[in-house]
Amino acid sequence: MLLDVNVKLRRGHFDLATQMSIDDASVGLLGKSGAGKSTLLSLIAGTLQPQSGHISLNGKILFDSKKGIVMPREQRPIGAVLQTDCADIAETVRNTLQATYFRTLKQRRLFKPDYLINLLELGGILDNPVQLLSGGERQRVALARSLLKSPKLLLLDETFATIGDAYRMQLLPILKRLLDEFGLPVLYASQSVGEIIELTDQLVVLEHGQVMRSGSLRDIAKQHGVLRYLASAKSTISCPSPSATMTFKPVAVWPTAPAPR
Repeated sequence: MLLDVNVKLRRGHFDLATQMSIDDASVGLLGKSGAGKSTLLSLIAGTLQPQSGHISLNGKILFDSKKGIVMPREQRPIGAVLQTDCADIAETVRNTLQATYFRTLKQRRLFKPDYLINLLELGGILDNPVQLLSGGERQRVALARSLLKSPKLLLLDETFATIGDAYRMQLLPILKRLLDEFGLPVLYASQSVGEIIELTDQLVVLEHGQVMRSGSLRDIAKQHGVLRYLASAKSTISCPSPSATMTFKPVAVWPTAPAPR
């Protein structure tokens, strides 16, 4: 996966000018509240449009201001679970999941709706309008929609913090399996180093709309002034010694994913 981003956007008093190229399988986007994490993910997903610049994924142009290219969100090979996702969807959970599933090409389908409905415990809300759901329920619906799309890149905006620990422990092994078996990379935005390292130890540190540092957690922590910044995030961190191995919290055994149709 190669994600190339060079964009500028002004929103009120906030200026975002971000340039980054990511070729790692999964990366954490770390920053304090107001750093521009959600805005950057929205620009990549296509729910916001930059004022200038370009965005490409695996060589496919998603946005280019000079060439006048703006690929609509629905056509981007990206699944995104954003903080405001699904808030204005009037249709039921059942209908929105079925519509996403049938829009996905048969040869690309990795999951069936029933599998994700059971995994994310959506059965009790299938007939409810999405816009009337709680924030956590909407996030679970958005995640199901994103996975049904069988994307080339999955964007998660503090999703673990929103859906709660119980679902996080179920989803972590699923996301790791998607990465290992299907090569699906994740760009996970969070204020918490602890959440990010459950998926990856590769970080992009964002501050005031600009990339401050990027690289492995170990390398970033060695750089002058950055360790103090990282330590001010919501979760405390322990930087591994040179001989240490990065470990993750124990997780439940993941279920078997359905074969593609």
